Amino acid sequence: MELKDAITELTAKEKTIRFTRLKTICEKFFGSPRINGSHHIFNTGQREQPTVNFQNRKGKVRFYQVRQVREALERMLQQEEQ
Repeated sequence: MELKDAITELTAKEKTIRFTRLKTICEKFFGSPRINGSHHIFNTGQREQPTVNFQNRKGKVRFYQVRQVREALERMLQQEEQ
């Protein structure tokens, strides 16, 4: 999966994406999570937003958490293009 593909998928499925799918995307681009209770915390390596975290809510993720991941991936894409 390419970075652009992940951004497109997160944009299209912002309110319906499954927890396991978002976790898989984050593991690919951010590495292994730090888990604290139900929170999965990923280090993005970005000054603007150093971490993103989300939790499993009945198999889904809150839409604002998906948006935070998408924004971190978009910043990552901008850095790659420079």
